Parts: sequence; C-alpha cells; structure tokens
Amino acid sequence: MTFFKQIWGRYFLVETLKVALLFLVCFYGLYMMIDYTNHSTAHHASQQKMQWLSFAEYYACEFILRSEVLIPFALLLGTIKTLCKLNTNNELIAMMAGGIPIHTLLKPYLFVGLAFTGLMYLNNEFVVPVVAKERKYFDDLRASRKNANGHGAQHLLLADQTILIYHHYDSVKEQFVDVYWLRSTDDFFRMEALQPHSKPPLGLIVDHIVRESPEKRSLQASYSERQFPEISFQQKTLADTVIPPEGMPLTELWEVLPSAKDTHTEKDARLMATFHRKLALPWLCLLAVIAPIPWCIRFSRNFPAALIYAGGVFGLVATYILMDASHVLARRQLLDPLWAIWGPLGILLITFGWRYWRIR
Repeated sequence: MTFFKQIWGRYFLVETLKVALLFLVCFYGLYMMIDYTNHSTAHHASQQKMQWLSFAEYYACEFILRSEVLIPFALLLGTIKTLCKLNTNNELIAMMAGGIPIHTLLKPYLFVGLAFTGLMYLNNEFVVPVVAKERKYFDDLRASRKNANGHGAQHLLLADQTILIYHHYDSVKEQFVDVYWLRSTDDFFRMEALQPHSKPPLGLIVDHIVRESPEKRSLQASYSERQFPEISFQQKTLADTVIPPEGMPLTELWEVLPSAKDTHTEKDARLMATFHRKLALPWLCLLAVIAPIPWCIRFSRNFPAALIYAGGVFGLVATYILMDASHVLARRQLLDPLWAIWGPLGILLITFGWRYWRIR
C-alpha cells in the first residue's frame, strides 16, 4: 500500500470518503426525518415520548442494521464522483503521462472496497447482534400496547417433548408473556410470565391446574413465583425463538447450522439462507467499487457522466433485488442456499472483476 505515501493516493481516498460520507449524512438524515414524522403519532398515542438520547440511539441502531445497503451505495457514488471528476479534468491522463500505470492509480479504490468488505464482516459478527437486541427493545416498547391487545399465540417444543404456549416474547423484560405449560392434557401450568434465562426458569403468578374428570378442572395451587427446574429448553430452539437468525453473529450461526445430510425444516432453511446471505452481502462493497471503474476512466470527448451515475445506481438496486429474490428461494428450499445466493453474486464478481483486471 505504497500509495498512502503519495499525495495523489491520499487525495483519491479522502475525496472518495468525503463524497460517501456526504451521501450517508444527507440520505440517512432525510430518512430519519421522514421515519420519525410517520411514527410520531404512534409515539404520542402510546405516551412514550422519544427523548433526544433515545432518538439518537434508536436511529444509530437503525443505521447499523441498514449499513449493508447504505455503505455500498455510498462507496459507489464516491467512486463515480471522484473518478469522473479526475477524468473530465484530465488529471488521470496527466498522471499516466507522468509514468504512473493506471492499475497503480486504481489501487486506492481496490483498497477501499476490500477494507469496507472486511469492516462489514466485523459489523455482522460483533456489532449487529448487540444492535439487533437494542432495536428489538425499542420496537417492543413502541408496540407494547399492540402486543397486549393482540390475538396471536405461539408454541415452543421443549426438550422433554412437552409444549409451551405463549402470547409473545418480551425482549425488554426477557420473558415469555401469558404462558401455558402443558405437561399433559390433564396437567398444566398457567403463568403470567416465564423467564427462560433464569437458572432454573422462573414463573410469575403461577396457577397449577389438573383435570379431575372430563368435565371438571380444579386449581391445585397458586404461586406468586415458582421455579421450574423440570422445564428444559432446547438451546437452539430457544435461540431461534428469542433471537432471529438475522440478529445472530456469524460464528453462532455456523455452530447451529444443520448438517447437509439432514432433512431441513423451515427454521433450518431460514438459518442456512441467512448465514449465506450474511456471508455474501459484504462483498457488495467491493462490487460497488470495481463495477463502475471501467466506465469512469474511459477517455471520450462526450463523457456520459449522467449515464454512469444512473447505470451504477440502478445496477446496484437490481443487484439487491436479485439477492433478496435469491434469499427467498433459499428460505423456501426451492434452491440450495449455496447456489441460490453465491451463484448470482459469483457471476457478478467474476464478470466485473475480469473487466477491472483487463483495464489498460
């Protein structure tokens, strides 16, 4: 990375990152205003006025979760803007005439693409899992009334094959709400809340009900709190219920991936599709940098800058749509995730990588 020692190398980096940062500030600032305006009625209706600190924390979490989309777009625009400016001002020609090969001039952009690809992997591994919990915390606060009045019920199969039926999982208090534990058709517990992460699990406001005859059920006992050492959660199932795969780090996803020989359930397919998607999307940072370069450095009297911007933006949008469609095919088990997700991305990387390599 000798270009760091050169004035032109540092200039290329600074100009690219300046444009990328400007896009992020302007675009995301506009998104924040629109989103907050649309949800301001919900905030007042639930009597949960968002304070400035909570406002900043919420949208910081939102930015990190959406960075897999925002960062490649920012790099795309930064690359196009800087190279088009250098081209139209004939600065690239002047430096090439001075003996600097074009591939050397393009090394800062290759470095930026690879560096942000690595940063996105670190983001998926260490930052996104923490932020996903915080985001769910805010969403649960916002939707607390809706959850309280909802009609849905969910179930969870325990390690001993008994069934836990609950209304919803409250990530704020880290507990299941409105719970029935069915030990059998004649013996069950009703709880206001169950805290699965306690050792052993702890039930709050518990009623023990048994069936004495087909027509009669009786209350055997009531407790304000009761420990349930007999409840044993399957850790993988509990993790899938409490934390969606999208909020899990890559290493944890790898550990819970099903074997390729197993018959995959819908949850297994979701795990595999999410794992491959989280592995694949960071490479869009590199793709967003190298894909427009061959067009940006074409020397022409009528330089089509507007077409390059339009083609770059719509091309990246089409790539995201293709990746989302591939993710759906993998989740629905219509295609193997390896082929569904890595196939289209591999074709794009090979195609544009070859064009980049052939630049003279």
